[in-house]
Amino acid sequence: MHYFLSIGSNLQPKKNIILMIEQLFQFSSRLLISKVILTKAEGFESKNHFLNACIYFESDVLKAAELKERFNCIETLLGRDRNDPQRTHKDHPADIDIIWALEKLNYFPPLPSEFYIRPLLLELLGFLGYPIETPTLEHGVSLEINQQTFGLNARWIIKEKL
Repeated sequence: MHYFLSIGSNLQPKKNIILMIEQLFQFSSRLLISKVILTKAEGFESKNHFLNACIYFESDVLKAAELKERFNCIETLLGRDRNDPQRTHKDHPADIDIIWALEKLNYFPPLPSEFYIRPLLLELLGFLGYPIETPTLEHGVSLEINQQTFGLNARWIIKEKL
C-alpha cells in the first residue's frame, strides 16, 4: 500500500515532529517527508503555532484501519488524550492522519481541504515525479533525524541501520 499522511504538533513541535517520524520507521524504513511548515491553529484558538508536514511511504505491514489505530497509540504515547471529546479543539502534542491509502499510484482522490496540507501533498507528488504544478511554499523549518536534515524541502529519510 502507498500511504500519504499528515503530521502536526503545536506542543514542543520540533521535538514531537521528530518523535513521530522516529515512530513511523516501525512501518517503513524509508519515508518521504515534505517541507515542514509553521502554521496557526485551525478550528480552535491557540497561542501555540503548529509544525506540519506530509509523509509518503510504502508498507504492507498493516491495513489502513490497523495503521490508524497504531498512529493513535503513537499520539497517546506523545501525550495526546484520545479519550477527551474536546481533543480536536485543544493543543496537540501529536496528530497523525492518513490522507490517502492507495493500492496503486495511478489514481489520486480529491485533495484535502486544509490549506496547509494541500501544498505539502502536492510537493510530495511532484517529488515522486507526477507532472503537477508544485505551489510555492513558505520557508521550511530545518530538523534532523539520524544525522539527516529535513524540513526545508521534500526528501527521503532512511531509518538508521544499527
